Amino acid sequence: MSIEIFGNTSTTTTDKVHSTNKKTFKVNCAICLLTTHQRNGFVAITSNSHNELQSTITSARKSTLDKQSNGKKLHADHAHFVCAIKLSSLYTLLSAGKTRSKNEMVTKDILMQIRNDEGVDCLSPEMTNESTTSIQIKMGHHLTSLLWLLQDDKQKSSNNVKYIMVMGYIDSSHTIELDLPGGKRHLGETTLQGVIREVEEECSLQIDHDWLVDNVSKRYGGSKDMTTREEEVGGSIQVLEPRKVKGSVSGDAFFVMSPPPPAY
Repeated sequence: MSIEIFGNTSTTTTDKVHSTNKKTFKVNCAICLLTTHQRNGFVAITSNSHNELQSTITSARKSTLDKQSNGKKLHADHAHFVCAIKLSSLYTLLSAGKTRSKNEMVTKDILMQIRNDEGVDCLSPEMTNESTTSIQIKMGHHLTSLLWLLQDDKQKSSNNVKYIMVMGYIDSSHTIELDLPGGKRHLGETTLQGVIREVEEECSLQIDHDWLVDNVSKRYGGSKDMTTREEEVGGSIQVLEPRKVKGSVSGDAFFVMSPPPPAY
C-alpha cells in the first residue's frame, strides 16, 4: 500500500536501503471502503435484575485487575470503571436538557447509584461528598443514540429492561462521562470481531466468541440466517441500527443482550 500511495522512492533494491526509506503513515477511509456491509459495533448489556448484571460487571473488573497485576498496560480508551445504572435514570438525564433543577436531581440519583457500587473506587473526593451541585454527569454519543433507539415504538419489548451496564470515564474531579463499550472496526474485521476486540480493550470484558456468532446473523459476521427485522424484535441478541445520522446512513450497530456467558 505504501508503494501504491508514495511510489518506490528508493534508489537501490537492497533490503537495507528499502527499510530506511519506508514511510510510516495512517490510513483513514470511509465505511464504504471497509468490508462491504459490515458496521461498527457497540454493546448494551441489559437486565431486569441488578444482581444478574453485576456478575458480568464483576467479570470485567476481575479481568482488569488481572491485567494490571500481570504488568499489562490498559488500553488508552479503557474505562475508569464499569457499573449498572437504572435505564429510567438515564432517560431522565436525556430529557432533562438544560433544566438546572432536573439536572441536579438526576445527577444526584445517578451519582448515588455509582457511589453505592462497592466496586467503583476511583471517584474524586468531590464526587463522594453529599453535595452534587458542582458535579456534572454526561452521556457519550453512543449511549445517547441507543436510548433514542430503545424509545422507538418498534422496540417496546426492549423498554422492559431496568438496568444497563455502562462504562464511566472521569474527565475531571467534577465530571463523569458514561458510554457504551464498542467502537470502530479495523480493516478486514467483521462487525462481531470488532465488537469483541473493542469491548475487551475498553472494559476488559471478554465475550465468548462462539456464543456471539451463534446468536447473530451472517449480516454482522455471525452464523444465523436472520432478517434485520427478526433481529430487532427477538432472539438472544437484538441488533439495532440508527437509520439516519445527519442525513446519511449510519455505520453503527447496537447489540442489546442479556448478560453473556463468560469466555473461557
